[in-house]
Amino acid sequence: MKRQLDAQNATGHSVRRLVTIVAVVAGLAATGCGDDDDGGGADTSSNVDTLMPSDAPLFDITGTDTFTAADSTPPTDIPVDTNPPADTTPAADTGGPAGDTTPPPDTTPPPDTTTNTTAYGGGVLIGEIDSQFYNNGFAAAKFTDPEGIPIGGTLADKCRIDFADPNALDTGSVGYNAGAITITNTTPDVSLTPVSGAGGTTYTSSLPADHANLLPGGGALVTVAGAGGADIAPFSTAIQMPEQVLMTAPFLGLNTKHNVGNTLLVAWNQGTGDEVVISISPVSQTGAPLAGQTATCTVPDTGSYVLPALALATVLDGGSSRLVALGVTRVRETIATTGNGATVEVSATRSTGGPLTLEAAQ
Repeated sequence: MKRQLDAQNATGHSVRRLVTIVAVVAGLAATGCGDDDDGGGADTSSNVDTLMPSDAPLFDITGTDTFTAADSTPPTDIPVDTNPPADTTPAADTGGPAGDTTPPPDTTPPPDTTTNTTAYGGGVLIGEIDSQFYNNGFAAAKFTDPEGIPIGGTLADKCRIDFADPNALDTGSVGYNAGAITITNTTPDVSLTPVSGAGGTTYTSSLPADHANLLPGGGALVTVAGAGGADIAPFSTAIQMPEQVLMTAPFLGLNTKHNVGNTLLVAWNQGTGDEVVISISPVSQTGAPLAGQTATCTVPDTGSYVLPALALATVLDGGSSRLVALGVTRVRETIATTGNGATVEVSATRSTGGPLTLEAAQ
């Protein structure tokens, strides 16, 4: 069943949506891997050159010596002028002869105070799937260029309909490196470790493949911190956990059928999520995700939404019958600001769902 729920979440398009982040990492949630990449940070290093420039004049112009370093003996036939010069303001010292204690000019460039205003794509995702069919917690990460995940498909009310192939190779943006990521106040605490590869930086998770009861209760705070890496500066934030999702409609099961000529009411316990994502995608009888049309609906956490018949019929895709996974995911999101002003998104999710058979209208 976890594979069903992974598949239903694997069609997102916006970092501000759970579906985007899951599109990046949910397929890797079982192994705890995700791509990571960085868009660069402010350059805080400076190239300090304390040597005198090669074209600096070898003159002391402090007002007490008007002779060059090469001629240190004043001629005796020149009367000494005791009148002060008209301009007694000393000029800047640009260097002097040997033995001159005047410090050379400071050629150190000012520090680079450039602020990185990049809003990175992807982010950090922690979540838990909790249904009568499957229970599992996961954590993963991927950092990409902004808008690195293309938007596709068509819209039917609040639902985006698009083709998805769970076996397709990931051709998305190369992952950026944010350093090691630690997640605390979960059970247990989680470490996401960066690993460099051909696709940039990926992350491995300290969680076992099948770990239940990862998240604390709804409203509790979990801290997510990135140590900072080659691409993304350090960041830290706390995110409030969403409440568990309890579906009250429709009834789900291998023998449950729905005619796509009708709309479908999906109901759940209303909560405090930033949004709820309802997903429908084709699966096999064993729960393996299949290539085909999917529907992903992003709605307010009001407790119910009516799936349009058009979305259901499109997922059926001209067939007479198709088994799908239907899931409801409550999302909480926050934005973390890195040490140089860039931003990354952190999301926490709780999901439930199960199988449903769609049938052609009679």
